[in-house]
Amino acid sequence: MTAAPNEAILYITVRKEGKQMKTAIGSILLMVGLMVAAGSAGDCDGKCMEYANSLSEMLLTAAAGLALVAAGGLTILADNR
Repeated sequence: MTAAPNEAILYITVRKEGKQMKTAIGSILLMVGLMVAAGSAGDCDGKCMEYANSLSEMLLTAAAGLALVAAGGLTILADNR
C-alpha cells in the first residue's frame, strides 16, 4: 500500500513538468512568429530595393508569422487552463 502515494506524487511531478514544456514551446513559437511577421518586408530603408521582398512574398511571410503567433498563443492558452 505504500507504492500508491509514491506513484501519485510521480504523476503530479511529470504532469507539472509537461505543462512547463508546453508553455516553453508555445512561448518560442510566439516569439519566432513575432520576429517573422515584423521582418516580413525584408527592406533596408530604400538603400537596397533590389533585395527587398515582393508584395506577395511579404504577405506570405507575414501570414506564416501570424500563424506561428496564433499556434504559440493557443498552445499557451490551452496549457494554462
